[in-house]
Amino acid sequence: MSPYKATSDTLQQLIELTTLNPSLRKIEKKYDWSESQQGLILGSFFYGYITTQLIGGWLADRFGAKILYGGGVACTAVLTILTEPAADLGFGWMIALRVIEGIGEGVTFPAISSFWGKWAPPNERATLAGMSFSGAQFGTIISMPLSGVLCQKLGWPIMFYIFGGVSCIWVVLWFIIAKNTPEEYTGIDPLELSYIQEQLPRYKELRISSTESNKNFSVAKSKKDVPWGNIWMSFPFWGLLITHFCYNWTSSFSMRDDRGSYLCSNKVGCCLVLQNTG
Repeated sequence: MSPYKATSDTLQQLIELTTLNPSLRKIEKKYDWSESQQGLILGSFFYGYITTQLIGGWLADRFGAKILYGGGVACTAVLTILTEPAADLGFGWMIALRVIEGIGEGVTFPAISSFWGKWAPPNERATLAGMSFSGAQFGTIISMPLSGVLCQKLGWPIMFYIFGGVSCIWVVLWFIIAKNTPEEYTGIDPLELSYIQEQLPRYKELRISSTESNKNFSVAKSKKDVPWGNIWMSFPFWGLLITHFCYNWTSSFSMRDDRGSYLCSNKVGCCLVLQNTG
């Protein structure tokens, strides 16, 4: 589960519950954030998120996806735990925390794409990447209702401590288990390693010394340029780009971050939320 997903979902659930549940109105009074300020807090994540999207892939290729992905998730996990103290310090602190969360989270998707580029054979890459990326949506499905229950039963701060704490445990396991390349993983089956090396284009130019084992080799650097012209003229590329843009706009920006405000301004929506949360 992505810490950002958990943080944004718990923030949104908190906004909905403080508006609709009288027992939680003290939260609203404690912070006294207007609807506009709530929107800025939820949206400020993306100000930081957009700054590390492009550079994230380059950093992952240069320094390894393991440290970049793990570091990005760790940054968001720790800041999720610090959400309540930041909120107590004031509106500006919450904005700063969310922006920094975005900076850390911005490298995760480029890093995991770089990771699969070194691990997944071309004929399996789409399936493996799709399965891993779907975890973000699966985490949202779990965290949305769970955060509402936790907020009502144990108090709103517990959501951030639980999701942040679980994410920190995940980060520790990631750094212990994950490896940047198949060659770094000592437990890999030699046949599987050979299969991956034969399938990936970057291994086509391997120069293996007769005195070295299959795991000790040097990779000849490819001098081929990225075919940007062909990419930008590709209709399938534009289809994927437009579809993904629309998905992010509706799921991340509109449905999740603005759902509470919309439902609270609509009597039917309020009834539905009250039914589900009460």
